[in-house]
Amino acid sequence: MNVSTQGIELKSASRVARVTVELLSSMRFSISLLTVICIASVIGTVLKQHEPLGNYINQFGPFWADVFLPLALHFSP
Repeated sequence: MNVSTQGIELKSASRVARVTVELLSSMRFSISLLTVICIASVIGTVLKQHEPLGNYINQFGPFWADVFLPLALHFSP
């Protein structure tokens, strides 16, 4: 049994289209994308939004509070 993690291979298209389709259909790409989604969901679970800036400084420290500042997580809608 020959198992490949490569994606679908197009025979008759431009090189860019073949490379794009092969990337989007590969198992390696889907696992990488799933990993990014999981990391983002963990961050979204741990990090509360719309809290006062002082809460971020107390909970995560001044370095991470400065990282969150450009994301505008402390502003209410």
